[in-house]
Amino acid sequence: MKSVLSYLSSLKCIWDFRMLSVNLLSFFVLAVSALTRGHIDGISMLAQAIGGVRIADYSDSLPMIPIAAWLFLISVYLLNAAVFIENEVSVMGVYVIPRYSSYRKWWMNKASQLFVLTVCFSASCIACIFVLLRVLPSVQFNWNDANELPFSYLLLLTHMVFLGTLLLCSFLLTHSRMLSFLSVIALEGSTMLVGISQKTIGCFLPGMWGMYLRSSYSDDLNGFKPAAVIAVQLVVIGVILVLFPVLLRKKGTAALIS
Repeated sequence: MKSVLSYLSSLKCIWDFRMLSVNLLSFFVLAVSALTRGHIDGISMLAQAIGGVRIADYSDSLPMIPIAAWLFLISVYLLNAAVFIENEVSVMGVYVIPRYSSYRKWWMNKASQLFVLTVCFSASCIACIFVLLRVLPSVQFNWNDANELPFSYLLLLTHMVFLGTLLLCSFLLTHSRMLSFLSVIALEGSTMLVGISQKTIGCFLPGMWGMYLRSSYSDDLNGFKPAAVIAVQLVVIGVILVLFPVLLRKKGTAALIS
């Protein structure tokens, strides 16, 4: 029990009051954004808030509000992850690595902490939006439509772990929190915009893979197959987890100093 508490306490970003305030504010904005799009059923609003961009949200023009809401959600998560990664890698890495018997064990520990951070972030996102929508007197909940929420959460969680792993790799290569953040958010934003404007290739672009509303569950014609994109992201994460300790071992702890 003590080791579990010690492990969780190491995730300082989760308990940081300033980051928590930013998280709550971002989730409130997402809830209000979903509310302004005309949804009156709470479950539908919740799914819309974390589901991404629905094809029906636009005709010939880009849906700027859903796009902004999605990038806002991803940006807040990546900023959380970037602060955590900078502290764990640049600040503490050179002191902590010697305690491990190998770079691989240290790397797997950082990867597992990043996963816990992602789970806490995405779970608090759903919980916060749910509470905000629940207290609104005009919003009713139709629990018969709640079966889409687990798929929304799974896609969101997998995609965030995928982006967080890319962020961790980018930071190890650039030693810059802002540069690594911008590179990952640029990848997400550019591939998302291309996928929205080019429906036929959208299912192949990673910027679409976290969105339930862009999956085949919501769009039979152009949506991606959830099982396929989850598998691809897990493979990429697995390859990174295997290869990057080799790079760290070659460069030594000096590679972790910004």
